[in-house]
Amino acid sequence: MVKPVTLSDLAIQFRDSMPAGYLNAFSESDIEEHAQIARDRGNQTARVVVWRNLTQGMAILCVVTEDRPGLVALVSSAFLAHALDVRAAQIYCRSLADDRVEAVDFFWLRNVAGGSPEPSRLEACARTIQELVDTVGAGPELQALQPARPDGQARISYSPDLGMTDHWEVTLEARDFPGLLHTVARLLHQHGLEVVRCEIRTEEGIARDRFFVACFTGAPAEPALQLFRSSLLNVIDAVGKSAG
Repeated sequence: MVKPVTLSDLAIQFRDSMPAGYLNAFSESDIEEHAQIARDRGNQTARVVVWRNLTQGMAILCVVTEDRPGLVALVSSAFLAHALDVRAAQIYCRSLADDRVEAVDFFWLRNVAGGSPEPSRLEACARTIQELVDTVGAGPELQALQPARPDGQARISYSPDLGMTDHWEVTLEARDFPGLLHTVARLLHQHGLEVVRCEIRTEEGIARDRFFVACFTGAPAEPALQLFRSSLLNVIDAVGKSAG
């Protein structure tokens, strides 16, 4: 017989701030642990921890941070950068006393190649998420990103493709890491850009890639390319910091 859990005042306050769907998904002992994680965020922009290691070859990562547009895309970029596959996710928001909204998100992860993620990979991913959230800061829009180190570790440029109307050539030179290509493709798509063709080359750990893209939303491509460049530079910068 399972002994009933008596929730602490902290856990009760946390539970009451969460939506109904959360209460149906987690036990009282889980709620107690989640309340501690949220409390431990304190004044940090984000708290990112491995909450569970599962016998099914997966781990559950918990991300607690102030909610903002584009947050899931931001976190997903870190997963792609570290070759982690999201098998399931539970995404929640709760209101804080000062009218801010806090995201409490859970991601069931495994390696893209299969198998349980190594602790070092999960720790590096958590650092990347922290770096990305710190880069975005308190700004309300993901689109407001500005590169922390514009050309220190990567070079990304774009220019009209003279051979095709309304197409653009994007060139990338950066230190390669697992999931870089997936990250580029995902961010291009998120910014309304479709890859028509590409040339991928990696030499001595340096990726030198060319992507020929068009905007599939009908909007002007250049503003989307500016935002894509800024977002990708931030991901690369965050991965470099977390690896360091």
